[in-house]
Amino acid sequence: VEDNSFVKDGKLNIQVTQENHTRKFPDVCQGGKRVDRELFYKSGAVRTHADSVYGFYEARIKGVKVFPGLSPAFWLYSDGHPFSDSDVEGSVDYSEIDIVELQQADWHGPKADDADPINVMDHNLHARLIGKKGKKIWRRPKPFPDEQLLRYEAPFDPSDDFHTYAVENRKDKI
Repeated sequence: VEDNSFVKDGKLNIQVTQENHTRKFPDVCQGGKRVDRELFYKSGAVRTHADSVYGFYEARIKGVKVFPGLSPAFWLYSDGHPFSDSDVEGSVDYSEIDIVELQQADWHGPKADDADPINVMDHNLHARLIGKKGKKIWRRPKPFPDEQLLRYEAPFDPSDDFHTYAVENRKDKI
């Protein structure tokens, strides 16, 4: 929502408003069929106009007091494949680096309904690789935790103050 992102006192503000609404999403369980999903909030989002692949990125972010419910996040993700190896086995077709996802209240157990506390952060990697005969293979954090998942229990509540989150994305490592 355009009105939910604005600059005030030199700071970018991204706010959330409680607005029940319905939006179409592709449902992977139904072969990508677009289905209506009921949503309860609208939020602002910011996307850069500049294209880049490698570099150092950082942002100062403050969590929110609505927990569970909202998850402030800072990501890098690919939009298209900028390299000539888009059909080469082992190349990356899509990637998303979750620099930080705050307050997700994800369920890591030990019981199925045990949600993470407010201080748990995710710093994950999602990737879609080119496999044999051009087949696209997803590598997501939960099925591949050793390579893709980084869950961190911070010694603070991220909604109490601003904190700096950063990543250096290089060709040889993140």
